[in-house]
Amino acid sequence: MLGDDHPDTLSARTNLAQALYAVGRTDDALTAYEAVLADRQRVLGDDHPHTLATRNNLAAALGRKPFIRADADKVGRNDPCHCGSGKKFKRCHG
Repeated sequence: MLGDDHPDTLSARTNLAQALYAVGRTDDALTAYEAVLADRQRVLGDDHPHTLATRNNLAAALGRKPFIRADADKVGRNDPCHCGSGKKFKRCHG
């Protein structure tokens, strides 16, 4: 058995996070990415390429997390975009 801190185990956990994200389980994927990132930082260090790749994967998943409006109003294509860019929704996220 390789153990929880073995690099291959950490890679398998990263693969699991990627699979969770791919099937739409974003919250579970984010939790998995955060846990494996903490362990990679502890075991491999902050500057190790695998740690940096995991940090990048977490950032990408966070950036793609669906935006949920506080109100239930539907956004029109000519309304300002919800992201705050100042562009029309159709030119930004539409």
